Amino acid sequence: MKTDPRKTAAVFFPFDSFGSAGTGGGAELLADAVREMLADNCQEKMPARGHSYTPHIQVRETAFATERL
Repeated sequence: MKTDPRKTAAVFFPFDSFGSAGTGGGAELLADAVREMLADNCQEKMPARGHSYTPHIQVRETAFATERL
């Protein structure tokens, strides 16, 4: 079985602990843009580059506690 050694992952962590107060919101907007791009790729009727990578991308969202200890 031949495998491709190149792997790509995009992980979005929407939390503000290590950045400014808008860091979490910016990460959420970026993740939304990726989801929209993948949805647009699925709507394409003609052969397109997006058809090659869209099935291999998973978007996961994790909630982080906002309470301070």
